Amino acid sequence: MWAIHGNSKDTVTIADGLRQYTNNLTVTHGTDLCRDKALLKKLGFLTEEDINKIVSSPEKERLHIQNAFKAAKAADIIVLTLGEETYEAGEAGAKTNLNIAPNQLKLLDKLSQLNKPIILVLISGRPLVLTKVKDKVDAILESWFPGTEGGNAIADILFGKVNPSGRLTMSFPYASAQEPLYYNHLSTGRPENNSQHVGRFVSKYIDAPARALYPFGYGLSYGKIKYSNLTISSERLFLDKPVKISLDIENLSDYDRKETVQLYIHQETASIVQPVKRLIDFTKIAISGHSSKHVEFYINASQLSFYDNIGRSHKESSKIQVYVGTNGVQLLKGKFDFINKRS
Repeated sequence: MWAIHGNSKDTVTIADGLRQYTNNLTVTHGTDLCRDKALLKKLGFLTEEDINKIVSSPEKERLHIQNAFKAAKAADIIVLTLGEETYEAGEAGAKTNLNIAPNQLKLLDKLSQLNKPIILVLISGRPLVLTKVKDKVDAILESWFPGTEGGNAIADILFGKVNPSGRLTMSFPYASAQEPLYYNHLSTGRPENNSQHVGRFVSKYIDAPARALYPFGYGLSYGKIKYSNLTISSERLFLDKPVKISLDIENLSDYDRKETVQLYIHQETASIVQPVKRLIDFTKIAISGHSSKHVEFYINASQLSFYDNIGRSHKESSKIQVYVGTNGVQLLKGKFDFINKRS
């Protein structure tokens, strides 16, 4: 059943979830998720009555912010939920502006003046621009649209019953105009950080970094982890002879966790331009606090194939760069040669 046909009474709210862990909880309406009536009208599903329920009057909006500030002032920790209205996502819900709504930023600015820990629970159906948000909060929990049991899941993470282990399947940009932004973009002759050119003659923006704010594969867990000892079993991979990629992972914390180990490659030469990086494998491991695990991948020739513009698969000899890490940026590096024949 579509979410728009669901019964809100079946939902475990974030407040419901938190109340299972503490009685010392104050819940207030800080501001509306969306105050743009013109935008809400364009979504098609909502009547005038629906929109008036979503958008508070100016008087109520001022009162909401006052009450939220008062409650936050008396609190030790602030859990702040920001993001998108449910109806903003889905068919015909595309946006060119991915920024957090101005009224939400206003509330965050006011609460950040209290200098108290702020945990941001982000509700959204797409990556949002968090450039003006990230430095004013102590943690961000991207919850997407978490469904009827979302409140329980969020509370379990915030109170430490579950150590979060999710990883981003989409990159979060510094600015809306960076989109489409993806980790496996095609290479350029003038990369920003590896080129003989300087100044204007590289692929970059002059008003924002060219990279993602939070890259593909990114995600934090409680406690630190260390990757080391990347080893490649052979300098050459043949059609009938795979190579083994191995490494060690150490949990430096007291907390048990799960870690998604990601394996990427880059083919240096090919008849068709290749992405700067592509994910070819991953594994999710459980690792106890203050312990280590040895992880192994096997790369075979089929994983190095690529397609042309009419769907034909190709394998071509080339030097292959190997990257292994906890996300698409923080990576150990190695290399081998792919020989497109049998050994």
